[in-house]
Amino acid sequence: MVENAVVVPEIVHQPEEKIPAKAVGNSVDVSNNKMDKPISYEIQSKASAISSDENKISRTLASANVQKQSAVILTANATQAKALPSLGGDGCESFPECRVYYVNSINTDLKEIYDKFDSLSSLAAFYDKDGTKFNLQKSMVDKNTEYNLIVWDGYINIKKASVYTFLLAWVIPFSNEHATEGSTVLQVNDKKVLIGPTYSGNTCQGILDIDMKVGLNRLRLCILTRDNMSLLKPSTPVIRYKLKNAVGDYREITPANLYHKIMEEDW
Repeated sequence: MVENAVVVPEIVHQPEEKIPAKAVGNSVDVSNNKMDKPISYEIQSKASAISSDENKISRTLASANVQKQSAVILTANATQAKALPSLGGDGCESFPECRVYYVNSINTDLKEIYDKFDSLSSLAAFYDKDGTKFNLQKSMVDKNTEYNLIVWDGYINIKKASVYTFLLAWVIPFSNEHATEGSTVLQVNDKKVLIGPTYSGNTCQGILDIDMKVGLNRLRLCILTRDNMSLLKPSTPVIRYKLKNAVGDYREITPANLYHKIMEEDW
């Protein structure tokens, strides 16, 4: 039953007497007027009222659906962290170390396993020579290997000792079939920011204020997803930094801006 439908009573003609209009729901019964509308007009008005109500309901549902699908921005600040171990070696070369892993992310989140990375066995390890971005889909990994955790370890060279602000942003990607879940950690020296888990389309955003020394400073970036990263749509974590409260643009960090220590491996 539609509350706002126009009621069409039996028409009784009383030429000299005008009966006041009577409210029916949000509509008005205007029969018994001197200028009676034909029944066809009443039926058309009734259909219009129903159509109007349906449109209102449709607009309300559409608005609710848009709100439900709106992206969320999760922002986190720095917390104290255990100092990262030295990468060892003598001298430095460009590009960071990169390792990929597969963990059971259904029962494990990044917070629980972050301090255990150095005891895990990686599926692949290499120097990431991508000069433009931190790419989750690595061509160096065997195509038959599934991985859902990727870790970059390197050094950033600082020319001026001061407090620097680091800003991390990453939009959780979709898989080819459905939404996924993701978490990220950025650590510089002894401070880290951990964000997530959160779902596809949402943005992880973190900020670090760190007192940096001149020379090489340790940096680690970790990404964990629920699904195999090779099946995800392209997604690029972005790291920027600058002197704290300095007026001007951030400088973006890419693998080409990071360094690794030269190691002589004999095995």
